[in-house]
Amino acid sequence: MYDLAKDKTKKTLVGHDKTINQIFLINDYRKLLSASSDRTVGIWDVKSGTLQTRFRGHKDEVTSLCARKNGHTVISGSRDGVILVWNAENLTEEFRL
Repeated sequence: MYDLAKDKTKKTLVGHDKTINQIFLINDYRKLLSASSDRTVGIWDVKSGTLQTRFRGHKDEVTSLCARKNGHTVISGSRDGVILVWNAENLTEEFRL
């Protein structure tokens, strides 16, 4: 994470095995979602910088994601051509398109 006002790195998030392709803030900026080339979606705690969980289910790199404002539903898209809808509350896949 980078502080633009101070022009310096605040935290380096470690947890994905490959490139992060997209990030998305949820829960009033308390959580961060990450879409990665390692085929997973990560959920991070912004304050501590720790990876809380990863969703696994794509067969190729995850290239896009979004979430409902409350962060309970996460949607990810992958180069495998599949869109997955996740329940971030109980960490399960709801369905795939």
